[in-house]
Amino acid sequence: MAQKNAELVLTEGRGEEGLKGVLGLRRQYIQLNKKLDVVKQMGLNQELRIFGRAEDSAMTQLAAYQMSGSRI
Repeated sequence: MAQKNAELVLTEGRGEEGLKGVLGLRRQYIQLNKKLDVVKQMGLNQELRIFGRAEDSAMTQLAAYQMSGSRI
């Protein structure tokens, strides 16, 4: 019985090792979608104003503005 349990643990470990790249990408996908949800929710806040400094990237500010669902 102990031998079978050891083989099972070894097999599961090998399977998880083979999936680590895919699982890492899945976690990254989930994290990025959560960030996008935050930006979308910020876009729904009519009182929110986004300000930047002169050295900030104008393209970054424009992308954030468009991602919030606002129109130029």
